[in-house]
Amino acid sequence: MSETKWTPGPWSVDGTTDDVCIDVVAGPDGPRFSLVLHCGSNPDDAHLIAAAPELYEYIAGLVDHRWLDHAAARKLLAKARGEVT
Repeated sequence: MSETKWTPGPWSVDGTTDDVCIDVVAGPDGPRFSLVLHCGSNPDDAHLIAAAPELYEYIAGLVDHRWLDHAAARKLLAKARGEVT
């Protein structure tokens, strides 16, 4: 399995959702950054984005342990890593 290049999780939604922006924050013990979803974004997107690293690790673990060995799962993991579109 290829090494990931994104900021390690866990990620969390920081602050409250309002009409201005939603922050998704990563790196609790390292450099912090925010991904800002601007006005008009679906607030639920922030929670999905924040869960992405954990979802990826869970699926990768299933694939690595052969509990899930489907081509579709491998393709989605590659897509998340930016290796395929």
